[in-house]
Amino acid sequence: MKKLLDITNLSISYGNKPTVKGVSLRLDEGEIHCLVGGTGSGKSTILHAIAGISSKGVHITAGTIVFDDTDLLAVDEKKRRQLLGSRIALVFQNPESYFDSLMTVGDQFVEFLQYRNPAMKKEICLEVSARALREMRLDDPERLLKLYPFELSGGMLQRSSIAMAMLTKPKLLLADEPTSALDIVTQAKILGELKVLNKNTGTAILMVTHNMKVAETLADTVSVMYSGKIVESGDTQTVLHHPSNDYTKELIRSMPTMEEARLIE
Repeated sequence: MKKLLDITNLSISYGNKPTVKGVSLRLDEGEIHCLVGGTGSGKSTILHAIAGISSKGVHITAGTIVFDDTDLLAVDEKKRRQLLGSRIALVFQNPESYFDSLMTVGDQFVEFLQYRNPAMKKEICLEVSARALREMRLDDPERLLKLYPFELSGGMLQRSSIAMAMLTKPKLLLADEPTSALDIVTQAKILGELKVLNKNTGTAILMVTHNMKVAETLADTVSVMYSGKIVESGDTQTVLHHPSNDYTKELIRSMPTMEEARLIE
């Protein structure tokens, strides 16, 4: 399998405080990888570094991030934006941040598509958008496109944000705790839909989560982060059933039972 993302010795600081300490991580084409850890472990900081999202006081102090043979830390801002808009997509924890509450969902899908292809007619944009929503198993997408974001449930809005992110057929989807604010049944549905998208499109997924159960359900491989470092990494089933690190063992012991929502295979 061809290497898609290669992070080598990445270190990031907030002010003078190191938050990511010499992290190396590889993701192959079509792979689903979960970066698991508690609050403050540095996992979301890594995701933001890949996406080029900068925060005040946060600085990359060492390392490389190579995506599809392009060193993301060496290219200019314009090139980085082009990659983020086409080959790398991002889904946030809070789907409300993805949408403008004063515009219909459909108008925002149209705006998203026409920004990338100004010649694309509105009718075609809406047809493409409805198809994308249908792939996320959302019923009556034509009606949904006429609604405003506040008229959708949290689960519907998150599935809509994933559908929008997938419109450009990205090679890599970055997902920052996309199910953590949702109820357990909706969480299970979205994880199942992400697995189907991965299978049908070949899009690799790098997901950040604090929940080892999410990793068990979704991921081919997993890395466990603690205090800015990866303390364990490998095949998901191997890490789950034969953990070597004490923090990994603690995460596994705290895994919630999900019998009421048997996550989709």
